[in-house]
Amino acid sequence: MTHGRFIVRVAAVLAACLTAASLLASGVFATGISDEARACGGARNTVQAEFDLASGQDIWREFPAMLQSPELESESAPLHVVVFKGDVDLTGMVMGTTSQVPLVTNAVCVTLSSGQVFFYDGVSRAGSRFQ
Repeated sequence: MTHGRFIVRVAAVLAACLTAASLLASGVFATGISDEARACGGARNTVQAEFDLASGQDIWREFPAMLQSPELESESAPLHVVVFKGDVDLTGMVMGTTSQVPLVTNAVCVTLSSGQVFFYDGVSRAGSRFQ
């Protein structure tokens, strides 16, 4: 797998099931993070920040150097953003794979009000408050 922009679309029910399974299996309950962050894998990774945006177009206010993302550009409903710090383990979150997935960096996860989850890696932090 090459590094670059990587999007994982996970249905809300699947994300909830994966989160519940990881919490039960590890016996660890991540505190201080939202349900959205847990659905994004925040229970086993370091969440740097979380915040809400009024619409998808606002993501470029937070990450000016982020590549284009048509699914966010057309999203007019509020969304929740989870910013990860350091390496992020996506094992168990990538649909269609059963093996371990390489760690990613500069990861951002966006959950839409519809329940869809979009995961991006390699998001440039240039010009953002998340260095």
